[in-house]
Amino acid sequence: MKNKWMVIIATIVLLGVITSMALAGNPIRLIVNGQKYESLLKEQPPTIESIEFYDENNKPIKANAGWFELGDYCNVKVKLNGTITAVEFYVTPTGTETYNLKKFVGAVPSSGTNTVNFKWEVPENLLGYFEVVAYNGPLGRKSSPLKIISRL
Repeated sequence: MKNKWMVIIATIVLLGVITSMALAGNPIRLIVNGQKYESLLKEQPPTIESIEFYDENNKPIKANAGWFELGDYCNVKVKLNGTITAVEFYVTPTGTETYNLKKFVGAVPSSGTNTVNFKWEVPENLLGYFEVVAYNGPLGRKSSPLKIISRL
């Protein structure tokens, strides 16, 4: 019991020292396996800033009651932040227990910019969720799902 209290007190003191250093403007550098925190941040997957759908005439497709109604073809424009090596696109049908039915619909390699365009031939009778996965090497970050439906 005495050791437990010593650990708690030591933790509180350590947190106080770290907070004092941060408030005093002293940068705290975390080193993991010999790497500085800043270099580890560079190895993170890119953040997905926005996903936009455009019709075949390059007009933006707006959500209607939370759903994007897509024509036969659409252009998906993804804005990213960070180092990008590839971007993948997936569709999952609506319904219960459909995660295993997720389908890969395409990929775009990095173009050296923070914007990726994907031209997609939308399948008929589509009702589902559209997701983007952006990669920096083996590290990927998935977008929130967007609800999509194909025009009848």
